[in-house]
Amino acid sequence: MKKINDLVSEYLQEIKGFDTRVIIRSRAVAKRMESKTPEHARHAWHGKRVGAVAARVAGCLQEDVCTAFLAGLNHDAGKLFVPAYLLRDDTDFDDKKYQLIQLHAVAGFHLFKDICLDLALIIGRVHNTDDNGYGVSLSDYLSDASQSQINAINFNSRLVSICDYIDSNRTRPPRLGKDVFSDGSYVSLEKQLFKKYPQNQRIVVAALSVYSELF
Repeated sequence: MKKINDLVSEYLQEIKGFDTRVIIRSRAVAKRMESKTPEHARHAWHGKRVGAVAARVAGCLQEDVCTAFLAGLNHDAGKLFVPAYLLRDDTDFDDKKYQLIQLHAVAGFHLFKDICLDLALIIGRVHNTDDNGYGVSLSDYLSDASQSQINAINFNSRLVSICDYIDSNRTRPPRLGKDVFSDGSYVSLEKQLFKKYPQNQRIVVAALSVYSELF
């Protein structure tokens, strides 16, 4: 069975329209991630595959498909700078540890901002799509951006965020707290996603369908 890093390298060869440095850095991130924390490398692999296919299924332009691929692959790149012990899924996970892990969103942004600002902003906003989470804000970096540029960044960050939410729910111990329960009853993953991403239900349906088929 091929290593995730080898599979990533094969897929990266098909990406068009991006600075070569983005591809080189993405390949380096995947290699280091697999070495440091294999479970997060698998998570990134799932995210980029689901994101790219879901974007295609939802009728997005090829440019958005490639962007979803790269953003999904690198959305946790900042975790390379987080101590490995904080990334282990265990029962001793408190708010202090969670706050330290949140720093990965900004770290991932800084890892790509010098070569592709839009991609870096998407990565940095995966956990801050509604400006009520953690990560970067567009207003800090895009003072003269066009509305179409802002819309594209927001759309792709939500797309990757949806895929991230799905894979985390399916493969890791739940830490979703109040979003999982309503009046003492379990809320399905689809309903959780519809509530969290009300403007992107088409992407939610596509991503759930693609995830079920791929994994």
